[in-house]
Amino acid sequence: MNTWLKRGLIALIIFMILGAFLIVRENGLSPTEGINIVQFAKLYSGWVKNIFGNVKSITAYAVSADWLPTN
Repeated sequence: MNTWLKRGLIALIIFMILGAFLIVRENGLSPTEGINIVQFAKLYSGWVKNIFGNVKSITAYAVSADWLPTN
């Protein structure tokens, strides 16, 4: 496997794990009392959906931008 691909996958995994920790902390889900898995799954999937939506919006904006110089 390509070194850059490995690094990218590792970075993606770390990003997703950090996102999970932030969701748990920001929503007051206590791991010591047992996290409500359904609530966590809804919050996490919503977060991932928002990420993909934002990437889609940014990509669409970049594609539609006028990149050629004007005279």
